Amino acid sequence: MQKKIQNPKWFSVPFTRGKVMQIGGDAALFNHWKKTGDVSIIKDGALDALVICGEEIPANNSPAEWERVVKADGNIVFINSDENEAEQNAKHLWPDMVVAKKRYGLLVMSKNKELAEKPKPKNSCLVIRYGAWGDQIICAGVFPLLKEQGHHITLNCQTPQDIINATNPHVDEMMVQDRDQVDNDDLLEYWNAIATEYDKVINLSESIEGELLLSSDSAKFFWPQSARHKLFNANYMERTHDVAGVKHNFSRSVFYATSDERAKAKEIRQRFDAPLICWAVAGSAVHKWYPHVGKVLAKLLAETDAYIMLMGDDEAIALQDSAIAEAQEIYGDVSRIAAQCGTLPMRGSMAIADTADVVVGPETGLLNAVGRSKNHKVVLVSHSGKGQLTKHWINAKEILPEKAPCFPCHRLHFSFEHCSKDEQTGASLCNAVIEPETIFKAIKNGLHKSSSK
Repeated sequence: MQKKIQNPKWFSVPFTRGKVMQIGGDAALFNHWKKTGDVSIIKDGALDALVICGEEIPANNSPAEWERVVKADGNIVFINSDENEAEQNAKHLWPDMVVAKKRYGLLVMSKNKELAEKPKPKNSCLVIRYGAWGDQIICAGVFPLLKEQGHHITLNCQTPQDIINATNPHVDEMMVQDRDQVDNDDLLEYWNAIATEYDKVINLSESIEGELLLSSDSAKFFWPQSARHKLFNANYMERTHDVAGVKHNFSRSVFYATSDERAKAKEIRQRFDAPLICWAVAGSAVHKWYPHVGKVLAKLLAETDAYIMLMGDDEAIALQDSAIAEAQEIYGDVSRIAAQCGTLPMRGSMAIADTADVVVGPETGLLNAVGRSKNHKVVLVSHSGKGQLTKHWINAKEILPEKAPCFPCHRLHFSFEHCSKDEQTGASLCNAVIEPETIFKAIKNGLHKSSSK
């Protein structure tokens, strides 16, 4: 059977991230591409990529102008044109540029010589995984097992989470795309196209979300809680390994910090002359923050000598500041609390957390990053069932909101439309029902076990 000729636009995706302009064609081929007939008004080096679409090029265009508007490491893409003719002309016009991609109807010329196209190795394996920070840590464990099977691994992932496995020694190549660069409605066609270039394809997208954690666009989301729990309470690591077709070995579902990141984290850790607690203030969902952090902080300051580093993105700053203010009102001196939300990059936070004595927080990427580390974890479970996240972690203590009748819901929540809200605190019910004393005791126990080693 003759193979179907795939739409060449799908193979341009990793080369047309960021700011892209298209010349020619009836309409822009992707939503983020802007269409123009003349680049003369565009500033030097303003574009990440310039796309020349079709055989008919509008007047008032010149190759010199095309090269001028593309960044120093940018790409010039010929699409829906004769790729052989385009290559012949391009090599004459831009002898310093390399061919980054060539196939039917597509030619990518790049100023970045590291992108020069290489022959596809034998046993090539494409692993597709989008998702959040923690999803990248969970899937990291399958790469060494696939390598043991003799595969050359390319990871197709999205920004900003691509940085997590960028240093994974078991990943040979990265195929990175921007978030929502390909519309959700087009993903199946896109995946089917890029799959034709590999010997083996493992698609882990929606292997957890959509299967074990349900979104409201699925009928399963509205099944009774008892039915959801019975059918969707599988462990995330186990499910990921099963979909990948590898044995259950979770020892390398870890974050690979660089030597510089480890050295910097060690240097920061040594500034504290007492135990260190890293606390992830909030995650990416409404049920991934705890409303009584301030009370727990005050008790830790009063009854331990530990330092507490609060971690999170810009959106967690308000929660961080509120918690510190409450701790100060209760205890007074908050000088042992380091407010780091919005100041540390994700990789830096993960490297520092690996040096901490205890790491606390909801079901977030930071907790996943240290799941297999020997330090102690206190995990505030919300939408997952018992052991669903932490079954194969080391030294992990789950705090389960068993007093919340909706727990575990096995649902994805990005608003309170279907999530039970505690009106007094404004937090999800599954967080609000957890007593501060419960979390304090779990942290103190982790500190005790850490100090007794």
